[in-house]
Amino acid sequence: MNFDLTPAQRDLVAEARDFALREVAPYAAQWDADEHIPRSQIQKYADAGYFGMTIPQKYGGRGLSALDAVLVIEEVARHCGISEIGRAH
Repeated sequence: MNFDLTPAQRDLVAEARDFALREVAPYAAQWDADEHIPRSQIQKYADAGYFGMTIPQKYGGRGLSALDAVLVIEEVARHCGISEIGRAH
């Protein structure tokens, strides 16, 4: 069985990495400290197509596979400053 990423998946990871380096990494520590992500930032995720990734294109999604969505989430999370997921408030 071949577990290598396809060229399209490698491109998707690179796209997510570029987004994360530009739109997440520089701000993540502050968002973590504030326990808040600005609404304008949430819109950037939407504009990048990171909501509804597995929804078929005919319904407005990207039509990606579950694996593709995981690759995007993994790459964005790699650059996220959240260090205490699940912390009780």
